[in-house]
Amino acid sequence: PGEEEHESRIGVSTKLDLFTYPWSITKILTRSDLGHLSRLLVQTRLAERYVMPFLDEASRSEVIGNPEGLRVSVWDCDTNSMHRLVFKKWATSNSYVLINHWTADFVRRRELAAGDEIGMCWDSFYSRFNFSILKRAPAPTIIVQDHADVAASRS
Repeated sequence: PGEEEHESRIGVSTKLDLFTYPWSITKILTRSDLGHLSRLLVQTRLAERYVMPFLDEASRSEVIGNPEGLRVSVWDCDTNSMHRLVFKKWATSNSYVLINHWTADFVRRRELAAGDEIGMCWDSFYSRFNFSILKRAPAPTIIVQDHADVAASRS
């Protein structure tokens, strides 16, 4: 404790983090993220904390003020593939979204389903989003009964 206090006073640290969890934006997908709306909704507080401060002024203006949004690269860390989407703020709902090819490039290609958990983060070095599927939703259980079992249960 004394060492940490001393380090804090002089503005240094000898503490070493061996691993930092990279996924600052996590989401359990819902049907609306996967359906006909063709967009991934990003929570406002997460976008404003983990993405917007790292964009230059011109890019922030594109996200917020341009109806077309900002074209961004999205690196799929699981498949080592790059995709181009549009990141924008919807003025009507005050929400941030990723649109244009979300359904084709992620939902269909990666076979995303409601309940899957995804992770994303803004990579300032490459000026792109990094994307990964963190957890797949459990597959629904299908119960198959033998015809004889059904007949026996009715007797």
